Amino acid sequence: MKNLRIRLFSYILFVSPIIALSDFSINNSFGIGHDSNPLRLSSSEINQIPIQPNILKDAKYVHSRYFNLKSVLKFKSNSILLKINKKTLYAISLSSKIHSDNKDKSVSSLGIKIDNLLGKYRHFYINYFFMPNFYLREYKDGDLIVDITSIEDNLQSAKFSISKLSFAYSNNKLTKFSKLKLGISYERQLFDKFFTEFDLNIPGLFSQFNLKKNGTEMMIYLSCEIADNFTYLNGQNATLNDDRSYRQYRMKFSYRDSFNKYLVKINPVLNNLSSGFIIDSFFRYNTSNITTDELHYNRSHRDISFTFWMKVDNHKISLTNRSRNTDSPESWVENLKSFKRFIVSYTYYFDKIKL
Repeated sequence: MKNLRIRLFSYILFVSPIIALSDFSINNSFGIGHDSNPLRLSSSEINQIPIQPNILKDAKYVHSRYFNLKSVLKFKSNSILLKINKKTLYAISLSSKIHSDNKDKSVSSLGIKIDNLLGKYRHFYINYFFMPNFYLREYKDGDLIVDITSIEDNLQSAKFSISKLSFAYSNNKLTKFSKLKLGISYERQLFDKFFTEFDLNIPGLFSQFNLKKNGTEMMIYLSCEIADNFTYLNGQNATLNDDRSYRQYRMKFSYRDSFNKYLVKINPVLNNLSSGFIIDSFFRYNTSNITTDELHYNRSHRDISFTFWMKVDNHKISLTNRSRNTDSPESWVENLKSFKRFIVSYTYYFDKIKL
């Protein structure tokens, strides 16, 4: 994955300038928000904070306020595919989320999207995402703990990096108002030196169906991923009886309506009003067959987020309610791995800058 990342950067920096870049533009946005549970703590863990404050590390509160910064550079070039006399569209995004109450949760990420036009209504996409050193939370290090009474003293900061690459093909004229995208993905999650037992390789398949008509847009996204805990049985104590592999299905539905056709007759100021909602559901099934692996054996969860948003001109407000419910033969696992989270945010989108 590291070599692939270097090749992508090398292509953008050294190869693409040769093939007639054009139509440069930059989109910037700024946002603020409040996250009720950025560490995704269970209710039982929150109740234990008075006697185990180390779970919050340096933070004073479970919740955290934050602000977002994002910039997207877009441009075009001749096709990067041989014998294709079409344009290729690029979007390179840099984003940062800075938490004020839980500074460890601050994170930055890089995204690269390449849209190769193949012909009439047909596209080939290459997407890459990289997020380094994402702080998950404090966990006990299974390779250090030898005395159960010293668990709190062995808490370590769990951080990991995500690299994800995907390829997709779409036909943007499946019917008069719809398009279909099919793709494959490969994700790699690498943890820091204290938690390499969590490392995962995650190949996947996905599909996306879009429908757009009369100012109304709907999207259905489906995916299947199989996570391989490739450090299982690598010789570390923490990998002897714990297999963190899983199978995961995702279903996402979004709806958007511009309302222009209704509101412009009432008040011209409302001409740029739009709103919508998103339902994002993850269904995970741990595949450990180790009966003594109480944390993962026969465990599954449903992680569902509901988001409502409204946008007027350059201003957008979003409300998200997320809930994870875990099923396991062990009641303590169900309590530990279930949580609730509520996020409210405001985003301002600056006008596009053409270069």
